[in-house]
Amino acid sequence: MKIVNPAENSAIDTAPHAATSLDTDLPWHWTEALTPSRLLYLFAVVVIFFAGIGWFTYQLLSDNLIARETDSLHAISEVKTNKFKRWVHERRSDTEVLAGNAMLGARSGFGDVVDLQAKNGALILRNVTASRAGWAEAFKGMAAAGDDHLVHEPAP
Repeated sequence: MKIVNPAENSAIDTAPHAATSLDTDLPWHWTEALTPSRLLYLFAVVVIFFAGIGWFTYQLLSDNLIARETDSLHAISEVKTNKFKRWVHERRSDTEVLAGNAMLGARSGFGDVVDLQAKNGALILRNVTASRAGWAEAFKGMAAAGDDHLVHEPAP
């Protein structure tokens, strides 16, 4: 059927059009493409796609981060170990200097072997032999000689 416009003297075709190649290439007609169920399906596919990309990226970056931090911790531990070894070497050198000093050795009463400890930033030298070593034998000798009586009278 044709409608004629008298002002322009042209005809408008109102007959249904035949399907074009664009309409037949789509799996559904373009007017049916925006149904809520299809939009929901498309949204779910897009969300799953980006979630997969995000998960894959996270796995790659987390493995890289763990490896980098592990290397950093190994480097820190190596630096700390070397620093501690230098500190121990310095303390041993200090001990050797102190042990080799004849004046200090004569005044302190230390023997050939000493115990070195570090506490609160200070070096502590101790004689290895006990401070009351030999006292038991000395007291036994005093008792045998009869020299084990009290020097002072007991207090009233």
